[in-house]
Amino acid sequence: MDGHSLGMSYPAQVDHIASLTRRDDLSGRCMVAVDATGGGAAVVDLLRPKVDPAPFYAVTITSGNTVTKESKKWRVPKRDLIGAAQVALQQRRVRLPKASGEAEAHVEELQAYRVTIAANGHDTYGNDWREAPHDDLVLALALGIYVADATVGHEAKILVPTGRVPSLNRNPWTDAPIPAWQQRHLRRVFGR
Repeated sequence: MDGHSLGMSYPAQVDHIASLTRRDDLSGRCMVAVDATGGGAAVVDLLRPKVDPAPFYAVTITSGNTVTKESKKWRVPKRDLIGAAQVALQQRRVRLPKASGEAEAHVEELQAYRVTIAANGHDTYGNDWREAPHDDLVLALALGIYVADATVGHEAKILVPTGRVPSLNRNPWTDAPIPAWQQRHLRRVFGR
């Protein structure tokens, strides 16, 4: 995972990502997953031809209940993306490099991220803006994990800095116990 500076132009992001796919250590061994929601569609159009032959997945994040996959254009509910990240964190498959300048920001966003389920069953996802103003890194992490798990089944390896390591039975964001029904649901959704 490689972060971009806030305010980096789309063309600069595209050139940076394209250069990463051509690095000797990544060429032929990486895939590109892009959030195609809203303004992301423009990035998809710019990026797709520049990263060829790397596998390319354009994912539109929805608030629905159903995943649809048409070739490499997917529509995925946010709950499924976040669920994939929760499972990967609980299984300790996520590591961020200690030397990464983005590691601290990742941890800050992950700790501030909340899943809220209202009495009527409606779920909402996002950061409390008072704790962390953005959730871009959380969604990028979740998108990468989801696509990796759904396509090749290998683990997305991103090193976590020293600090809190999530328990397998506790929510990594709130430290609350994860209900058994939710654990069963996540196992069923992700075939684990």
